Amino acid sequence: MKRFLKLLAVLALLTAALNLHRTERTLRTLEQGVIRLHILADSDSLEDQTKKLRVRDALLEASSEWLTGCEGAGECYAVLTEKLPQIEQTAAAVLREDGCSDGVRATLGTAEFPARRYGRVTLPAGRYRSLTVQIGSGEGQNWWCVMYPGLCLPAAGEAQLRELAEELPAEACEMAEEPERYEIRLKCIEVLRAIGEWVEEKCGTQAPHRPVTPDSCPDL
Repeated sequence: MKRFLKLLAVLALLTAALNLHRTERTLRTLEQGVIRLHILADSDSLEDQTKKLRVRDALLEASSEWLTGCEGAGECYAVLTEKLPQIEQTAAAVLREDGCSDGVRATLGTAEFPARRYGRVTLPAGRYRSLTVQIGSGEGQNWWCVMYPGLCLPAAGEAQLRELAEELPAEACEMAEEPERYEIRLKCIEVLRAIGEWVEEKCGTQAPHRPVTPDSCPDL
């Protein structure tokens, strides 16, 4: 009887491990299927926060043209990589119109984002590719959303959701549309990733990920 119970326990652990592995793989697919936008203001002053939002509007308007015709997040990421100088110029032009001489630095990379809901789609907490635009010192409150598909555009709707569905396999779309089914597994993955990063940092094999905080993110 004890041997049988031990066997059941082993099978249960194996099943749980396989489910976690499958969920982690699905999360990675979802992470690679979108591109986030992260804008950091120079300070928390009303003036600098207003400039940040003007830069946001200019970049979202420009990106709707730059990314037209892109087939998938990978191609969009490549386009944005080529456009980095233009992105900085676009942001700087907005600042100059306001008589501001702050520098602008645009970079592409990976950052940790918390879970966030956009209409009927929820992007789980995870490491997403993102375009980060830093204004001046970048010490002010930040703004972040989804650049591809354009879920942070005012006109975002079914078209953008269809883009996401075309980009991702069915299970990844299910994770975004029914996150409550994955809640426990996603939390386990979040903890395991944090432990893994802590070990890597202690061993000096990886630079720490910079988390993105929703301190000034509007409800869109």
